[in-house]
Amino acid sequence: MPKIVSLNCWGGRIYEPLMAFLKSCQADVICLQEVNRLVGPVPHHLMSAVRPDGYPEHLDLFREIKAMLCAYEAFYIPAATGYVHDEKQHANVQYGIAAFVRQSHPVIRSHA
Repeated sequence: MPKIVSLNCWGGRIYEPLMAFLKSCQADVICLQEVNRLVGPVPHHLMSAVRPDGYPEHLDLFREIKAMLCAYEAFYIPAATGYVHDEKQHANVQYGIAAFVRQSHPVIRSHA
């Protein structure tokens, strides 16, 4: 029986515990909500932005998780697009859901 985990990532607000859990959970399928993904280049100083609630902004959480879960096939579906910006520059960020399926399990079909 496959092990399936579903979590709300809160955009990476509790990044360290989230990444530690994902690395050790040994799930066959991981479904994540509130996952950020960058679209295009971003000014370096915006990558270390802090949210108004005091938590660090993880603008490319999808790619960070994907890099860590290299034994999984990764899927991403954006739900909304927005911008993180300062007075002069901005970064295009998608907000959506992600799924990671262990490569030992076949994916028969996916739809975006």
